Formats: sequence, structure tokens, C-alpha cells
Amino acid sequence: MEVTTHNSQMRYVDSPPLPITSVVWSDRHMTSSSTFGWSDRHMTSSSTFLPPESRNGDKDLYIIQINKVLKPTVFLEFKTWYVSILDKISTRERPKLLHLYDKVFYGFSASLSPQEVEYMKKLREVVGVFPNDFIEVHTTHTTIPGTPEERGSGLLDTGVWPESESFHDEGIGPIPPKWKGVCVEGHNFTRNLCNRKLIGARYFNSGRSPNEPQGHDSARDTTGHGTHTCSTAAGSLVPNASLFGYAAGMAMGITPRARLAVYKVCRGLSDCSTIDILEAYEKAVQDGVDVISFSIGSITRKRYHEDPISIAQFGAMKHNVLVSASAGNEGPLPGSLSNISPWVITVGAGTNDRKFPADLILANGTVFPGASIYGGPSLPEKTSFLLVYARKYKPSVGSFLVSMNPKLVSGNIIVFEGRYTKEVFNLGGVVQDAGGVGMVIADMSDQGGELPHIAQVLPTVVITSSTAQNLLSYLTTSEDPHATIVSHGTQLNVKPSPLVAGFSSRGPNMESKFIMKPDLIAPGVNILAAWPDGLGPSTVPSGTRNVHFNILSATSMACPHISGVAALLKGNRVLDGTTYEPATVWDYESGHVDPEKALDPGLVYDLTVDDYMDFLCASDYTEDEIAQITQTSRSCKKGMTPWDLNYPSVSVVLNQSSGREVLVTRTATQVSEGASTYTLQIENPVGVLVTVQPTKLEFSHKDQKLTYLIKILAERVDLSHGESKTEFGRMMWTDGKHVVSIPIAVTVSNGNIHFLS
Repeated sequence: MEVTTHNSQMRYVDSPPLPITSVVWSDRHMTSSSTFGWSDRHMTSSSTFLPPESRNGDKDLYIIQINKVLKPTVFLEFKTWYVSILDKISTRERPKLLHLYDKVFYGFSASLSPQEVEYMKKLREVVGVFPNDFIEVHTTHTTIPGTPEERGSGLLDTGVWPESESFHDEGIGPIPPKWKGVCVEGHNFTRNLCNRKLIGARYFNSGRSPNEPQGHDSARDTTGHGTHTCSTAAGSLVPNASLFGYAAGMAMGITPRARLAVYKVCRGLSDCSTIDILEAYEKAVQDGVDVISFSIGSITRKRYHEDPISIAQFGAMKHNVLVSASAGNEGPLPGSLSNISPWVITVGAGTNDRKFPADLILANGTVFPGASIYGGPSLPEKTSFLLVYARKYKPSVGSFLVSMNPKLVSGNIIVFEGRYTKEVFNLGGVVQDAGGVGMVIADMSDQGGELPHIAQVLPTVVITSSTAQNLLSYLTTSEDPHATIVSHGTQLNVKPSPLVAGFSSRGPNMESKFIMKPDLIAPGVNILAAWPDGLGPSTVPSGTRNVHFNILSATSMACPHISGVAALLKGNRVLDGTTYEPATVWDYESGHVDPEKALDPGLVYDLTVDDYMDFLCASDYTEDEIAQITQTSRSCKKGMTPWDLNYPSVSVVLNQSSGREVLVTRTATQVSEGASTYTLQIENPVGVLVTVQPTKLEFSHKDQKLTYLIKILAERVDLSHGESKTEFGRMMWTDGKHVVSIPIAVTVSNGNIHFLS
């Protein structure tokens, strides 16, 4: 687990930082409460509707958002009011109230028939009706600054394996009095499994399918994802950690002395219910967490007011809870991001400076370099084996998973061609069962960077597309192609690094084109972290080897790095980053995180609840939609622009037919002691002139704020109607010690904007 460099800053200043910083991991966010009202349009009385006949056989789960201020005074509690609402909509058996939300989201969840849903939508007090969705998780070598034990970490994920060494509490003092959480007992999970490190554990399963088998009624992790992300964020120090000797060393999380609370919302890797996620956010905020890490998400396109998770994330921000969320694993497809709300830190994945080299050595001595993780007996280096090209016999990798002719496989090394994704994870078991001795996977995705790996069950080497072309040429010209596979363990100090991981989802932000996403990248490729006992390191049935640590790659692994760094910075009221080329801003925005530099960033860009509400007004959300998101009434002022949100980046879209110039404002806050003077450097995007006034920022004391104006002027570009083009640049403020970087994206269009063109 490691972290490297980032300059831009963002922090929340609605309320002072709490003395204890907690981190919660998951792909949802925590929630937050606040009294709110609605516009007159929403307050008008509705017509009288007769309740529908309830048909018990075809009910589904729904989340109901309620206008809190409309609660009749006759009801002393919200629960009794919500029960009365359910009574209204059914003439037969009252729908069961599953969860009540009152911290980050106002309302409840229940099982409703289609007729009941339609009636519910017509009730005056009902703001929104959201179907229960199922989303999926975004599935030791780290430099870490010292961390106080009063900081805490929490996780919304697949649970935790509490017996792991990574969660020992040696040397950690008493649980802070601020903590209000509990350790809930359940299946194979007793209260005494919690300690001064693992201070809370809850599980949520109201959103599961009626046909789903029992057995998930506890916070225990049965998939490994939650255990891995928990220990990445806040795992205790464990010496001599490795996976079959790979990545060997001292394993520890970003904040190894921090507390940890776990909220199990996923029963499998793709079985995370929004009903349960909202309830977990409620409990986490009530328990006292300060940072939420969310390694779960969906690429489904929704506007902010249509997404209960985004609404809950806004509520969490209002409670001064920072949310760190994974960007998704759909890269390098442009516009493929998850968790894109501006009040969330969206985290992409980058490589680190460690790899696991392996070679395919041909009988003629030619070496094709690659990489892999394999912990079993090696092939003899002086014995070569026949190379069998799978495509000669089967049209696709998928068909090989169904059947494989032992006569073609036994005693041979099988060469597969395709993208190295989940589809090929099980190939090793298929080859092994058919008698194969080794496997070559030619990754043809051209993703770039270090390839992600899983622990294989037989000697394997994964090669890039460029290497694969040479190998395939050899296979087609050689009458008797033979080779062997040799692994070389772990290699450190690999250059260049970091690189953007090929699988990491890319921008632009398809909902808010004036907000750059992802916000930054963190290590997410080949990350070593804790793993449940008895669960093999891969999905191959024959790979059920007992390990205590596993190596995984995903933005899920990057997200807890940032959550851990955020736990460090909450007490210092700062957040930071720096960049590494090559890539575009849509890939990494402010760059790769450096936690030590983040402790003293120099300048930050503060954001408040009102700033986000102004942004929504400027983004053409209606006042009712804004009230639904923020759970607060707000009248929109005229003349606001969405690009003036005080974000640590600048993204503008210019239409050539209406003007190629725009003015943008930013306000920087000094968080260093004493006086300082910052001068400006600008890297102009191609065909764009960026000027700033003033060109010097002179601060006299800590927490002083200074505002500057950015003028962006784009040249006319030869574009067809409806076509657009984006260029990237950067501006940097420096005082000789700090370098505070602001990435710039300028999109020029001709006519209607097609942002991905």
C-alpha cells in the first residue's frame, strides 16, 4: 500500500474538525441531517386519492424520501408518521417499514406493490420514490507518516475478518469517549471479536432478495474485499507479510494506529443494496465517524436528485464528514466514472514502483518479459514445453472455460489472447484440470502501465500486447514452438511510476462538465493487504490455499489510501496532491497523492454547503430538485456560473458561436504559519491563453483568504457542427517551498456540445 504525490487542495469548513477522525470505507456515502423546507410548488395541497388494492405477490423494495417539515404535530415521532403514510396506501396488510432515515437522508424504506408506488408518488409529503438498486464493489510497500491513535477508520463494504493480524490492538489506548458505535453480534461473530482497534461492527441485510439464502447475518467478511480495504486504510503493523513471498515486508495501513468501524452492506461483490447502504450511512454518522471510504459504485447515469446515495453523500458533507469514493474500473473508456458528485472525493487508481516480473523463455533462448504471481513449484528452466496457441482450436477465451481437450493441453503451456480481466481469472484452473503445465496470457487491451495480477494456480506469465505480437509471430512461423516460464519474485524501484492504471475509470464528468473527475489517483495496482482465513487468493476452485494477505488491483484499493490520508488531514484542516505525466487530466486530475506533503500543502481551496448549493443553482437544477438534494430550501440568485465553484481545478466549455472567452474566480486559503508570497506559473492549453490577476498572492498570516481572477481565451478551432475538442493545461502557485497546482481543461465546441467527441 503506498502513496505518492498531489498538490491541489479541497477541504470542508462548515464546522471545526472533531478531535477524532474516523474513516468509513465503501462505495456509498454517509449521510447527514438538517432541517429543511420546500418551495411553494412542493407545498401546495394535493388532490385526494383512494388507496390502491395491495397485491402481496409482486412487491419490491423502495426508498421513500419525505419532506420533513410537513410532519403533522399530532405525530410525536417520525416513525409513527411514516407508519401512518404506509396505512394510507394499502387497504389490506400494511407494507413493512424496513429502515428509518433521519441523519443524511429523510424518509424510510419499505416493500411496495406497483400500485402502492404510484399512490405514494402522489402524496404531498413524498419528495421522491427510489427503487432499491444493487451495485457492486470496485474490486505493504508504502511510505506512511506517523499517526495518532485517536484517529478512527470505518468501512462500508463486505464486512471484516476480525481475527486478522492487521486488526490487533497492541499498544492502542482506550476507546475515545466520542465513539457511540457498537459491536453487533451475528452469525459466527461475537462481541468479544471487537477490541480497541476494531471498535464497531454492524451488518445490514434488509435489502436482500427474498430468495437469497441465509448465512450473511453478521459483519463477517466472506469475500475478502472489505477485509482488504479496511487493512489498507487503517491496518495495524504486521511484520513479514507477503503473498507466497511476493511483496514481502511490513504490512500496515495508511493510519496504522487509527480506530476502525465496519458496516457490512454487501453480501457479495455485486450485491450491495441501496436500502442497506443508506441505513449504514445513518448509523455511521450517528456513531461518530468523520471520514467515509466508499469502494462501491455503479456507472448508471443519474442526476444528483435522482440518486439517493448522492443525496446521502451531501448529507454526510453537511455533517462535516468527508467522503472518499472509488472512481470505478471501466477504463480506459472516456466518461466511465462512478461517484461523480462534487461533494465527494473521487479516487482513480495508479501504479506503484513495485512489480512481479516473470519471463517466457523460448527454446532458442529468446526471452519475452512479463509478470505474474505464482506460489507453487516452478517449471524446470532447462526443460522446454510445447506452446499451444488456444485460438487455433477455440474461437474465444470463453469457450475454453467451458471445455478444454486434454489431448491438446496435457503437458503443454497454453497461450491465451484477450483482455486480462475477470474472464481469464479462472483459466488457470481449467488448464490445470486438463493437465497443462503452464499458461501465457497475452493482454491485448493496450491499457498501459503495470498489469494487475492475481495469484495463479500454475506457472503463468502475463505479457503486454506489444510483446504478444512478437510471440504470435513466433508461434505462426515455428514448426515446433517450445518454452518454459521463470518467475523472479518482487522487483522494487520500478520506473516510470506512478502511471494511471489502464482499468481506472476516466473523465470527463458526464453530469457536471465544469467539475473535473476523478479528483486524484492513489495506489490501486497490485496492493498487498489482509485476507480472510480459509478463502483462497483467487476464484479458481483449485486455488483454495490458505493465505493471510492477498494482492488485489482496483480503484477499490486506491480509495482507502485517500480515506486514510483524509483521516490524517482532518485534524490539520488540509487536503493535498501533485501530478505525474503522461496522461490527461481526465485520467488523474490533480495527480497522485503524497500524504507527507499533504500535511503542509501551503494553500487550500475551501468549500461550504452554500457553495455547493450555488453550484446546483448555476447548473440549472430547479429549486425543488436542489431542496431534494440538500434537504434545505434555497432561492437561487441570478447570474451565477457553475465554473466558479471553488474547486481545486478549472474546467470550462466554450461555444464558438457564442463566445470564446470566460472569466473564472478562485479563492485560496493559506494554511501555513506566518507571511508568504506566492508567484504564478502557467502552462497554457494548446490554442488557449490563460491570464491571472493578480499574478502574485501575498499572505500575511495563517487562514487568510485571497481571491484571484482567471481569464481564459480560446482560439477559433476548425470544427464540424456538433464537434468539440478539449485541451489541457495547468497553473501553479509557488512560494519556494510549496507548489500548489490547478489543472485546467478547456473544451471548445461548434454548436451543440458533444462532450466525448
